[in-house]
Amino acid sequence: MEKIIEKIAEAEKIIRSMDHLIYVVYPLISEPKLFLKCVEELEIAIKKLISCILFHESFFKRIRISESPEKNLQTFFDKCAVRYNFSKFQIFQINELFELMREHRKNQMEFKRNENYVIFVDGKTRTINLEKVKEFILLSKAVLLNTKKISEKYKNMI
Repeated sequence: MEKIIEKIAEAEKIIRSMDHLIYVVYPLISEPKLFLKCVEELEIAIKKLISCILFHESFFKRIRISESPEKNLQTFFDKCAVRYNFSKFQIFQINELFELMREHRKNQMEFKRNENYVIFVDGKTRTINLEKVKEFILLSKAVLLNTKKISEKYKNMI
């Protein structure tokens, strides 16, 4: 249970750092490469929070955790997201974030164009811009808020 609280704290630290990076540092240096770093870190934070939710649900025998991360993610979307008040749009955004990072990992080319960071994969381009990163930050904050409800229960138990 303490591990869940630690993971939530780690995710919160990442989210705060990325919020600072985008809202304070980026206006000073205007480097679109920061977008990619921010999105990578937000993916890590959201994965930590989702794993906390899955562990919590598994602890109370509501779900079974699989060896496959894809199955666990699907279990989260199918069984846990509604219980933790995630909207369909938030689920869509989480999927979008994870897909964007999958494409980044298998990318063939990346470059910055104007104020955008462009990923070129299999003849398609995906653009990461300031607005998209801000959306992902808001998403991660919402996931954090929903997950913090778990840590509050555990803090009361300790």
